[in-house]
Amino acid sequence: MLRQIKVIPRRKIKFYPNEDLDILKAIFSPGFPAGSQISLFERVFSEYLGGGEAVATCSGRQALKLILESQDLREGDEILFPAYTLFDLVKMIEEMKLKPVFADIDPKTFNMSPEAVAQKITPKTRVTVATHIFGVPCRIQEICRLADAKGIMVVEDCAHALGAESRGRKVGNFGKAAFFSFSMGKQINAFGGGMIYSPDKKIIGFCRSKIFSYIPGKIETLASATTAYLERIAVLPFFSKLLLGSRKHVEFFIEFYRKTKNKTRAWNKSLSPLQSMIGRKQLEGIGKDLEIREARARLYRDLLSGNFLFQEVAPGDISANCYFVVRSKKKCPLGPLAQALIKAGVDVGICGEIMDHCPKALGVSANDYPVTDMAEAGNLLLPFYSDLDEKEIRYIAATANKMMESLSTPS
Repeated sequence: MLRQIKVIPRRKIKFYPNEDLDILKAIFSPGFPAGSQISLFERVFSEYLGGGEAVATCSGRQALKLILESQDLREGDEILFPAYTLFDLVKMIEEMKLKPVFADIDPKTFNMSPEAVAQKITPKTRVTVATHIFGVPCRIQEICRLADAKGIMVVEDCAHALGAESRGRKVGNFGKAAFFSFSMGKQINAFGGGMIYSPDKKIIGFCRSKIFSYIPGKIETLASATTAYLERIAVLPFFSKLLLGSRKHVEFFIEFYRKTKNKTRAWNKSLSPLQSMIGRKQLEGIGKDLEIREARARLYRDLLSGNFLFQEVAPGDISANCYFVVRSKKKCPLGPLAQALIKAGVDVGICGEIMDHCPKALGVSANDYPVTDMAEAGNLLLPFYSDLDEKEIRYIAATANKMMESLSTPS
């Protein structure tokens, strides 16, 4: 087996070639065309998706908030979410005096199940947020048919799914509106930011008018960029073994990241021209990036198929492969498995480090969400990014298989 002298981090933040130089030029050059950067990014982004219009925002959360504000929603109206999603979105819904309702997920895709959606629709359901989790398209056509029959709006959560396709169309083109995220670790890293995408001119007009009154989040961008560069240093071989070599250190860095993110979050800011330039330049290379990610995911599946289950992608669909999440085929204690992998130099994520069990976090009875229970308890996030090379993947897979054999018990 490969002898590991460093920690392979679970993620590496994406930077395009010479991005550092472009950032310095943008900050210090008096000729930087700030005014045109945002509109140019919006235009290029909408052209990439193919049809609607785009409005840049300071975050994916802000994008969803503005989309919902564009509708005539009343206090107590129900917003339907997958039970396995980001709890911050749910908290935002409650702050808006709306009621979050949850549908259980499909055990094969970890996405919202149309069957569960049908069971959770009530006369007060106004919006369904259909998430393409980890980059795998959900059964969006079925969800849209269910919603359309009831007069319910579908908003696609494409935070993980830029470039994913369902039946030949890029995700984001099925619902009445969609939102994307450009936070660190996503396919586009603009040090935060998001995008609203919709063919509905009323939604676009409302959101654009609101964003027009906001100022660019320059301080927030600087804080996020600083965090990103610190993380870039932390994953270098010399530091990674020291900083990420134990479960306690990993948990410290996760908490540090979340606190930094919360402190830099703002609802009344807009995407800055610098972020727009970075986002546009990273979008130029997304085709190649998606090809590399698919090759990495294919290699993982080939090497791990004996011991692990993977997210299923429907025939004809294309995953954006934002993250690579697996589940054990055997009974295996997840905590000891994660600790053993970290000691072997493989940084992994488990439980709430991957995604949130939102009904449980909200204090709702978990009896209605058996698949979400299983996902929270059994999912394992493996290192995954474009820079991850074949040698590292083979080491990760060999180590994970060995640990699984030593720790698992008969079913």
